Amino acid sequence: MLYTKYRPKTFSEFIGQKPIVLSLRNAILQDKISHAYLFSGPRGTGKTTLARIFAKAVNCLNLKENADPCNLCENCKGINEGNFFDYVEIDAASARGIDNIKEIIEAVKLRPIKGKKKVFVVDECHSLTKEASNAFLKTLEEPPEHIVFILATTEPEKVLPTIISRTQRFQFRYLTSQEIFEKLKFICESEKIQIADDALRFLSFQANGSLRDAETILEKVINAYGKEITRDDLEVFFGTVRKEIIFDFFQALRDKNKKNLLEIVNNIFFEGYDVNLFLEEIIKFLRGVSFVKVNPALKNIVIKDFLQEDFEKVLEIMQEVSLQDLNQYLSLFLNAYWQIKKEPPILILPIEIAIFKI
Repeated sequence: MLYTKYRPKTFSEFIGQKPIVLSLRNAILQDKISHAYLFSGPRGTGKTTLARIFAKAVNCLNLKENADPCNLCENCKGINEGNFFDYVEIDAASARGIDNIKEIIEAVKLRPIKGKKKVFVVDECHSLTKEASNAFLKTLEEPPEHIVFILATTEPEKVLPTIISRTQRFQFRYLTSQEIFEKLKFICESEKIQIADDALRFLSFQANGSLRDAETILEKVINAYGKEITRDDLEVFFGTVRKEIIFDFFQALRDKNKKNLLEIVNNIFFEGYDVNLFLEEIIKFLRGVSFVKVNPALKNIVIKDFLQEDFEKVLEIMQEVSLQDLNQYLSLFLNAYWQIKKEPPILILPIEIAIFKI
């Protein structure tokens, strides 16, 4: 799998989360390693990967000057291969009970066998039962010096506040589409995949900030289309409406051409596209154009949501449309979006009603 094949093994290879990476590097270089960390944030943003890199750096026998683990020593190899006794990963989603925590508590009492410190990574720690969390809390309050806990969660609000207060917390964010694009481009070059930059950027947007999802999607696309991939292939794969149809829709909207708008929407529906995905795109573009209409400097905020060439094209089409009309369109199509969620008898009727009102 591409995700595992290209999983970062050092801080330098890690994509995104720069402030967190810098803090962890400095903790190692300055020998100020905390006894417990909490990595919280969305799925697929590198929490367990960074936990593993940190564990290697803590136990590396030939640590580099920038705190990168060498990946060559016995300890690093052991962690990479999953057979290092002083590194333990626990999936709290399946091992969430008091008995599981008691096993950890007993293991904590033992000193490291080969490592400098014994590192426990508790993934999805919010899944621990209340009893398990309370038992674990006692260990966090007075941990032995040879222990490091790294708790990872996508739902920090479900973690006991008393546990959070005893950790050094790092909040992971979604990756930018540019960060994802750069990693995917590296993978494609390494795998000799021929894919244009605009297609790869399109794929990067579809991952919604999750690098793991992006790598998984890329692998599925390669399996489906081979080593030569176009943007058209990706639009078919994702079931998204082709950009040319999006542009035609905005031209008809600019001209208030209800006939063309109704034909485009019905063609989209009868060709089997997801009309809500289509509406999401339309609403997103209308919001972006509205921002620029308020003040051109705001373009820097909204451009992150689009492929630049696509947004520039829609901006060009809609440049003469007033902010008042844009607000009307936003309101109409946003209402249609929520009405479709209620599963009306004719699925596209809410969009048609919105068009009737233009």
